[in-house]
Amino acid sequence: AALASEAERVVGRWLTKGDDATIEIYRDGQSFHGRIVSINEPLYPQGHSSGRAGQPKMDRNNPDPDKRSQTIVGLTLLRGFEYAGENRWANGKIYNPRDGENYSCELTLNDNGTLDVRGYLLIPLLGSSQTWRPAAK
Repeated sequence: AALASEAERVVGRWLTKGDDATIEIYRDGQSFHGRIVSINEPLYPQGHSSGRAGQPKMDRNNPDPDKRSQTIVGLTLLRGFEYAGENRWANGKIYNPRDGENYSCELTLNDNGTLDVRGYLLIPLLGSSQTWRPAAK
């Protein structure tokens, strides 16, 4: 029970670097996932080259043409994380809508309550990290 309670510490809403987006992390069975619940600029700006000014931003870089009409808000960003103990969630994937790629990912909850999100190719050493902070409730 203590391990399950510890694993749940990642559940909630998190602000990404620069407060650009709010991600809601939730548990589904034994794994954890996260979806985008809001972004600072959810609509294409006036004069956008796509002619979509004022419409919701879409997942236009998705490699699957059938998914390019999904809105960014509501998009599943984190998938399949397992609690690895010691405030770490591993074996997950993170999707980057900017380039349409999926990366291996690890999450680490820091003592100060922030969440380190490390996406990488092949090994964690070959990646990049962001620190997310809890969103106000």
